[in-house]
Amino acid sequence: MPDKERTSTAMIMKGILLIAGFLGVVYGCIRFIDSRIEHATNDEQFIRRVSSHVRPYVIFDVNSSILVDGGAMQYLERLKVEDGTRDVATPQGIVVTPTLKIVVTPRRHLAYPPLLEKLGAGRLILTPNPKRGPGHEWIYDELEVVHWENDKVPLRFRLEILK
Repeated sequence: MPDKERTSTAMIMKGILLIAGFLGVVYGCIRFIDSRIEHATNDEQFIRRVSSHVRPYVIFDVNSSILVDGGAMQYLERLKVEDGTRDVATPQGIVVTPTLKIVVTPRRHLAYPPLLEKLGAGRLILTPNPKRGPGHEWIYDELEVVHWENDKVPLRFRLEILK
């Protein structure tokens, strides 16, 4: 009988060691996968790539120069800023006010107009109410902008694509 007891005890110990080894391997694999995921998601290039698809934006200036592309230019064909004027009635009479017109030409249909905001000192006087232009264009017309004239930095805007 003692041999049978030793044999069954040895088999139980082998079973426990086998299960413990299997659990150790599974735990090691999980830790390895978690570390790879953490490394990938903390990578700056990966974060830029994801953010360019989630909230694509572009920063441009009054000269239609693209300063920062946060992924929006893959959706846009052209971005054009034009100078204009608008007549404003005041108690002193009619005053001609300088305005801007921003034409956004997307590569494909955008159901919602992109969000436009001014960057830096000053502000947009009129909330831009874009209109549809020919094709897929969105036109922000008669934007009255307060900007410091002695500011050496050209007027800058941030345009965010809504999907």
